[in-house]
Amino acid sequence: MRIKLIYILIIISSSFVFGQKIRPEIKIIVDEISQSNYVPCRIISNGKKSVQFVRFQKLDSLAEKLELTCLIEDKSPAVRCASFSSLCLKDLNSAKQFLIAHLYDTEEVNIEKSCISNYSTVGDQFIESFVFTLWSKDSTMIENMKPFLKEIEYKLLNDPQIKLEYKSSIIRGMKPIPENYDLLRKIAVSSCEPYSLITLSQYKNTKDKQIIIDALKNNEIQSYAIHAVRSFPEKAFYPYIVEIFKNDWRKKRYSYAKWRMLYQALAQFPYENETFELFDKTLKSKKKFKRTTLGEYLLIAITKYPNPNFEKYKSRILELGIETDYFDRENYRE
Repeated sequence: MRIKLIYILIIISSSFVFGQKIRPEIKIIVDEISQSNYVPCRIISNGKKSVQFVRFQKLDSLAEKLELTCLIEDKSPAVRCASFSSLCLKDLNSAKQFLIAHLYDTEEVNIEKSCISNYSTVGDQFIESFVFTLWSKDSTMIENMKPFLKEIEYKLLNDPQIKLEYKSSIIRGMKPIPENYDLLRKIAVSSCEPYSLITLSQYKNTKDKQIIIDALKNNEIQSYAIHAVRSFPEKAFYPYIVEIFKNDWRKKRYSYAKWRMLYQALAQFPYENETFELFDKTLKSKKKFKRTTLGEYLLIAITKYPNPNFEKYKSRILELGIETDYFDRENYRE
């Protein structure tokens, strides 16, 4: 209810400012920002500023606070981001209500970072602008803002309707410690952030088995569930892993990360006959690409998770000329 009230107030405020009209010189700037439609990097490399960067700077220096609060609701995602960034520079406290209201703003915006273009959401850019500006302030301001930042983090983690990369990054950073369990389980049940499955699995709590089984049946989050099985290799998960392997084997397109994790999940079941059958199937494939690529993933799995029953596969893989520099490149990242 509080968020809805804030949003209504923002709309009313915006309508009022529109009634007062945005000055022509500001309209020219925001029209140019809208046409280019990307957010420039704040870090200047080689002393060069992009044209869009200069436009953002002009908005910072020329726009008034009321104009910015209006433009934050502009239809252009780049203009929304530029306006909020400028408002943060002028009045960080006033920016707080707009940040809360735009946590649900998942419209994509093109961003430029170190000469590389990528995509983000408006909500993520709002958070980044707010935090970036905050850390440029003195320690007193940072200390005063800590309760608000905690409020934002709480809302991100407890509202399944918020789908931002910043939220995902918080969840990825959560440790499998007792005080995080209930929240991680709640997030995993809602399936709004599938990475929570991976951390949840590290508790190895049998009451979470159905959550992981349901995820194994869901194609959209199946890869995360396979990762969870690697951490929590319950026998109940094994038939689903086997079925996924067989189904994906017939597909023409590959998810390499998924296949890599599938072999590592299978390696957690070294005493199941079907594990050996699937390993044999891999090395006997008549398709060279499948045999060598998946054979490399098999080698990675049995090297990371050794078992006497797997030793025979190493010599067979070497005989096929399959090698991997995975351990040097990835440093056991997965």
